[in-house]
Amino acid sequence: MIYGTTENIVGAEGLFFQQGLDIILLCYNKT
Repeated sequence: MIYGTTENIVGAEGLFFQQGLDIILLCYNKT
């Protein structure tokens, strides 16, 4: 998926942030 430069940057940061939260929650729940 290719968006405009600003939308692409914001979307990417949003996705990485969301994935980071998901990973943290998964690891936290496993312990």
